[in-house]
Amino acid sequence: MNFRIRGVKKVRAKGRVYYYHRKTMIRLPGLPGSTEFMDAVARAERNKIEPDILPGTLGAIISAYRASPEFRSLRERTQRDYQNVLNFLVPLAQLPLTEIGPRQIYEIRDAAFERKKRRFANYVLQVLSRIFNWGKSRGFHGGNPAEGVERVRRPRDSKTVNRRWTDAEFETVLTNAKGSLRLGIALGGYLGFRLGDVLSLQWSAYQDGAFEIRQRKTGESLWVPVHNNLKLLLANEIEHRNSTLLVATGNGRPYKIQGFQSMFFRLIRSLTKQQLIQPGLSFHGLRHTVGTKLAEAGCDARTIAAMLGHSTTHMAEHYSRNADRKELVRDAVHRLEQRARNA
Repeated sequence: MNFRIRGVKKVRAKGRVYYYHRKTMIRLPGLPGSTEFMDAVARAERNKIEPDILPGTLGAIISAYRASPEFRSLRERTQRDYQNVLNFLVPLAQLPLTEIGPRQIYEIRDAAFERKKRRFANYVLQVLSRIFNWGKSRGFHGGNPAEGVERVRRPRDSKTVNRRWTDAEFETVLTNAKGSLRLGIALGGYLGFRLGDVLSLQWSAYQDGAFEIRQRKTGESLWVPVHNNLKLLLANEIEHRNSTLLVATGNGRPYKIQGFQSMFFRLIRSLTKQQLIQPGLSFHGLRHTVGTKLAEAGCDARTIAAMLGHSTTHMAEHYSRNADRKELVRDAVHRLEQRARNA
């Protein structure tokens, strides 16, 4: 007999059938109609990740965060991604917060790596850090034990993803891009905005030489003054705008991310084939480029995080470490040159 239960999603993968609670994407045990299945549905509907969660536990802070406006303001896709992490943490729901320190976070990270590899392990760290920061100001925990825990590094022989753009590559791409594609690339290159934010950016968000937005991925507010080069481009575009959106199609409609990416990579492939740029450029690489340039300009991790809208300083510290390393090496070579001149 087939059961159709409201709020339950059926998924078929690799010849097997799985059931999920549609809103929370918690995987449901057993078969539809069974006692354990229906109990799990009921718990999910009550926004609980496990029955009888005790105060002061990891499950308590997770349950409270899931019910918070901060979580609910995240994009639906981001909520699903977070929920995958929260599902992974279900067996630890009764762990007292007072017993969670960096050592326990490393153990959680390593377990995630063993089960779902590097990217998921690092995402677990990101989500935990966000939840602990959220709970710190609400009295759940005195600090953030995930802060400072190192991410799992990419293998040395793996392909570089979202590499930094050179100044020459940025100018070449901007020169050859036309219309809304050019403006979108400029917004990414000067402000470090994610593509989703670029494509949803309204002209009304541009006031007094700065953009003020709410990031689609995190739901957090972000205020960024506009680079002088971008101001000139915006001044020209505002006279010919055909939409409330900065980046819109010819008839003023919003772009889908896939459609804009298709235009972007078509241009990148063409310029790469002409050997005007090197392979490996991506739109998200613009964001990495902005972060690295800020670090090289002497900005500290907190400043970089504020500029790019990071909820923690982890990525900003990564940019800063790379910039510091370059300055140290540059100084070392300068000393060698000076020694050779004095010899």
